[in-house]
Amino acid sequence: MLGFFKKLDNIKVGAPGAVFACETDGFKLRGAIIKSGVSGLEIGDVVESRAVDFRVAVGELVEQLEEKGKKPPKKAILSTPSVVGTLLELPVNPSNPRTEDQMQELIRWELEPLFGQQNDIWSVGALLMGRGYLSTEQREQVAKEQSLGQDQSGKRKSLPFGEVALQLELVTREQIDESLAIQEQLILVNDDLTCGWAPQVSEEEAHSGQEEIFPWYAVGIGKAMSTAWEKAFRINGLVLEWIYPQLGNVFAVTDQGAGKKGEQLLLEVRQEQMAVFRGHVGQMAAVRVSPVENGSPDPLDVFVMCQEQLRPDLRTLHLFSPLSNSKELAEQLAGHTGRKVEVVQVDGKTDSSGLGSLAGAASHYLGRVPVNTLARLNAQPPKQPVWKRKELYPYATAVLILFAVVAFDATIRFETWQNVKKEEELTAKFKEKLGIKKKVESDASKTQVLEEKIEEGRRAIEKLIEKNRLFEKILLERQESVPGILRGLASAISDEIILDGIFESKNSSGIRVTGWALTDTGAEIFLNQLGRKLDEWGMSVSGAEVSSSRGRLGLDGYGFSLWLVPQLIQEVPQG
Repeated sequence: MLGFFKKLDNIKVGAPGAVFACETDGFKLRGAIIKSGVSGLEIGDVVESRAVDFRVAVGELVEQLEEKGKKPPKKAILSTPSVVGTLLELPVNPSNPRTEDQMQELIRWELEPLFGQQNDIWSVGALLMGRGYLSTEQREQVAKEQSLGQDQSGKRKSLPFGEVALQLELVTREQIDESLAIQEQLILVNDDLTCGWAPQVSEEEAHSGQEEIFPWYAVGIGKAMSTAWEKAFRINGLVLEWIYPQLGNVFAVTDQGAGKKGEQLLLEVRQEQMAVFRGHVGQMAAVRVSPVENGSPDPLDVFVMCQEQLRPDLRTLHLFSPLSNSKELAEQLAGHTGRKVEVVQVDGKTDSSGLGSLAGAASHYLGRVPVNTLARLNAQPPKQPVWKRKELYPYATAVLILFAVVAFDATIRFETWQNVKKEEELTAKFKEKLGIKKKVESDASKTQVLEEKIEEGRRAIEKLIEKNRLFEKILLERQESVPGILRGLASAISDEIILDGIFESKNSSGIRVTGWALTDTGAEIFLNQLGRKLDEWGMSVSGAEVSSSRGRLGLDGYGFSLWLVPQLIQEVPQG
C-alpha cells in the first residue's frame, strides 16, 4: 500500500497528462506518444521518418500513428542537437532575475562561440554515416585518403570528402546530394540565437545573499531553425511548445531523478559528440562537451573527459549511448575508473532503442522532475496584437452591435428619467399654484390669471404624461424588435463584411448602417440577405449605396451605407 502512495507522488496536479515527444539527431526524426502514469512514463509506439524536409518528416510520423489507430496529442516537444547548452556563471540572482530581454542578451553573448562550434558536427562524412551509407571503417578510410592529398603546410589539395567516397565507390551521387541537402538545412550562417535558461541553485542559496555569481544552465538555438521546426509541426496540425537540447535530457530519468540523494555523474556518448554532466537534479555542477572523431568514440577519450569530474563519493557512473557498442563501452569505462558503470534504463527497463533523451524531455515537460532539472526554449512565436488578429473580427462586430444597443437603451432611459423629474417638478408647482388660487379667490382678476397659468401647467403635465407613455410604448416595442433586427444583421454578415457603425436618425424614423466589404458582390449579397432577414420585423432596406473604398487594414474594397426603415415609410430618413 505504501508503494502505491509513493507512485501517486509522480502525478502532478495541473501538469499535462500526455505529449507527442519527438527527437531528431540530424539524420532522422522519430517520435512517440508519452503519457504520465501512476507507475511512471508510458511510452507508446515509436515511429520514424527519414524524410529530408522537416514538414514531410513530421507529417510521416503523424500518418504512421494514425495507421496504428492512434492520434497524437495536440501539444508536442522536440529534442535536437541544433540546441547548444552549457553551464554559465552569471551575476544574476535567481531570486531577483533580470528581464527577459536582458537575460536573452546576456546568455546569447556567452553561447555564440558554442553555436559556431556546433555546426562542425554536420560534416558530409557525419551525415553519410548517420544516414547509414558509410560504416565507421569506411569513414576512416575516406578520411585517410583525403589526408594523402595534403602538402607540407597542411593545406588540402584533395577532393571534398563526398567526392573521395564516390571515387572509392562507397556511396552514390544521390546519397551525397541527399547529405548536402540535409547539411544546408542544418547549418544556418548568421542565424540569431534565441535562448532559454534554468538556475542551478537551491532556494536557500539564492536567498542567502552571500553569493554574487550564480550557476545557470543555458541553452540556445538559431531563430530560423526554431521557426522552421515550429512551422513544420503547425502545418501538420500540431503545436510545438518547447525545444530541448539532445545532450543532457537523460539527467531527468537517471536514479537521481527517482529521488536519491547525492551527486551523480552522467556520461552521454553519441556519434559526433560526447558529454559529461555532474551534479544534483536542479543543481548541476559541471557540463563538458567534446567532439567524437570519425563517429567512433574511443573509451580512453571518454575516460579522460570524465576523469576530472570524478569525486570520491561518486561510486556509480551513469552511461547513456544510443550506439550499438554501449555495453562494451560501459565495461571498458568500469575498468578504467574502478567504479560501477550503469547503462541508463528508461522506466526500469533496458533502453535498447536509445529513448533516454526522448523520455527525459517528456519527463520534464510532464512535470515528473523539478522544473530546473533541464533548460528548454519556447518554440512559439510572440502573439500578434489583438487588432491585427483577423480571427477576432467577428467578435469585434458583435461587440460593436452590443455597444450600440446598450447606448441606445441608456439614452432612452436617461430621457425618460429627465421627463419623470420634470413631471415631478411641474406637479409640485401645480400644487403650489393651486394653493395660491384658493388664497386669492377674492381677487377675480388675479384668480383669472392664476387659472390661466394653472391650465397652462396642466396642459404641460398632460403633454409630459403622454410623452412618457410614448417612450414606454417605444421601449416595449424595441425590446421585441431590436434583438430581431440585430440577429438579422448578424446572420447577414459574411467573412467579407465589416460593420463600421450603426446610428439612429434624429427623428427616430430609421437606422443607418455603414460598413465595408472586400468585394462588391459581397456587399450586394449582404444587402439582399439583410432585406430578407428583416422583412419579418416590418423593416426594409432603403437608400443603399455601394462605392469603392479602402478598409481599415489598407485593403481595397467597397464601402456601403443603407437605411433600415419601417415598411410603411417609403422615403429615406434625414439625419
